[in-house]
Amino acid sequence: MTSSRHTAEQVQAFIGDGETRFVAAAFRDPDKAGDLFVMPDGDAGTLRTFTREQLRCLIADCPEPDVVAVSRNRRRDGFRHRAGGGGHAPESVNHLQGKAVLAQWLRTHLPDGQVQVEGATDTQRTRVADVLAILDDGHRIAFEVQYAPLSVQEWRERHASYAAQGITDVWLWGHTRLHRSRSPYDPPVRLNDVQDEVRRAGLPVLWINPETSEIARAVTRLQGDRLRSIDDQHGEVVIQSLRALGLSPAGFTSPLLEAIADLTIRLIREKDRQRLEAQRREAERAATLKRRQEEWITRRSLAAAPEGHQQTATSRFPDGTRPCHVCGKPVATLIATGIHIGCEPGFWRGVRTAR
Repeated sequence: MTSSRHTAEQVQAFIGDGETRFVAAAFRDPDKAGDLFVMPDGDAGTLRTFTREQLRCLIADCPEPDVVAVSRNRRRDGFRHRAGGGGHAPESVNHLQGKAVLAQWLRTHLPDGQVQVEGATDTQRTRVADVLAILDDGHRIAFEVQYAPLSVQEWRERHASYAAQGITDVWLWGHTRLHRSRSPYDPPVRLNDVQDEVRRAGLPVLWINPETSEIARAVTRLQGDRLRSIDDQHGEVVIQSLRALGLSPAGFTSPLLEAIADLTIRLIREKDRQRLEAQRREAERAATLKRRQEEWITRRSLAAAPEGHQQTATSRFPDGTRPCHVCGKPVATLIATGIHIGCEPGFWRGVRTAR
């Protein structure tokens, strides 16, 4: 990606044309219930018999579950229903296929048994991740594929629940949840409220397209074409194939994603340094202003005091009590200027006038 225009074209290609295409199918074998087979692109011609005999629609209660393998010229290979079948809700199909594609990718990085579709985080099933990955050191990563609407509060509760269990949660919004900006003057991508909440929490904002097996990440483009994690509700995306990504304790990794993360951390640290420096300067300015105000009030008070009652600001009585700057008598309770209440300069001027 070298320009906003190119990014906008990539965004549109990632979102697609609105048609839901099958790239995954379920097994007919009851022992494999819940597992999905993802069609390798380009292999449909050799898998027609396998598909007919061993696979079925991925929707469990489909009334016409038979599917056939389909070779596609302009799109990746996949499946389709026989005549009269299909008509499923796109969100359900995309969600299932997103989990299947993600699980397939994770199994290339982890041994069998360490990738669980619909994996419970504990025996009480406090949380059930769409795909739960267990790394070699025991660290767990919960991948959530989100096509259905989700409120900010719901996301906060789920995120807090994973954090309380020591689990890293990686949120992947469905490709149909990638929204274009409303204004041509804004960067091409616009986050919705819950995606923006993820950004504010310091997590990467990600989308998945199961049909193309691609991941998109929201970024902000800086001068010099440098990319950092998105820092506003509008930005751009970088799109990478799952095959180009590795697995890390934080989720996805690649040279590009690492460069984005490194620059983001450096900029955040610099911003924090500038903020602390500004706070320090402001505190010094406020202290200087306060000192000058007190000095001015003291000078005015001493100048206005009656003859014979002026005391220096540092004078003390034998018992350590400070004198009032105006009347010279001990002050048990000082106000901010070290003057008795009632000994203000205006009071004395009023007394002199009365005399």
